[in-house]
Formats: sequence, C-alpha cells, structure tokens
Amino acid sequence: MRVAARRLLAPLLIAALLVSTSAGVALAAGNASDSNVTKLGSQDITISDATVTISDTDIAGPGFPNLTIDHQRYTLDSSTMTIDGLHVSFNGQTYEICHVDITLKNLGVTLDNVRISDSN
Repeated sequence: MRVAARRLLAPLLIAALLVSTSAGVALAAGNASDSNVTKLGSQDITISDATVTISDTDIAGPGFPNLTIDHQRYTLDSSTMTIDGLHVSFNGQTYEICHVDITLKNLGVTLDNVRISDSN
C-alpha cells in the first residue's frame, strides 16, 4: 500500500468513527455568549489515551483506492475539530443546534483485515 493512501485513510476512518459516535449525542439547552444566539446541544468531547481497533471490515465508495490492510497501526498525537452545527433563524431568534468540539490526544488506531474498494 502506498504511503500517501495510508496517511489519507487513517484520518478518514477516524472522522467516520467520530461522526457515527457523535450522532447519538442528546440535545441540551443552553445560552451562547451572544444574546441573539441560543445554543441547543453544545458538547465538548475529549478522547485521550485510547486505542480504536477496526477489524474484518469492508469499505467501498467512489474514488477509494483498491487495497487490503492485513495489520497496520497509526497514532494520532493531538488534533482538534469543531462541528459548528446547524444555524436556524426563527422570528428574529437564531438557534445553533449541536455545536460539537472534539479533541483527540494520543489516540491509536489499529486496522486488521480491512478491505477498501472503489464502488464504481
């Protein structure tokens, strides 16, 4: 497997994992510092010193390379991402729904028996 494909694949798999796990976050009401914006579902998530193992998995999609990973380990030292959520204005009031800040520290990813293919 090419090095460029490996470096692209690890962040994509981590992002897919985080999006799927953050979908179950419950909404909680709160107020933003701006008096015109009401936050619904603001969450700060920190994942540190953990190892995620993805095994016996098939991933297919347009534009993916065709490759098989028998066993590979990756380590993410530190990364922060923000999902701004959905902004809705109603009767002059702005609502921000599900703002999420995610911080990853010392996260290991192990891929075992993962097959990636182009769906075309």
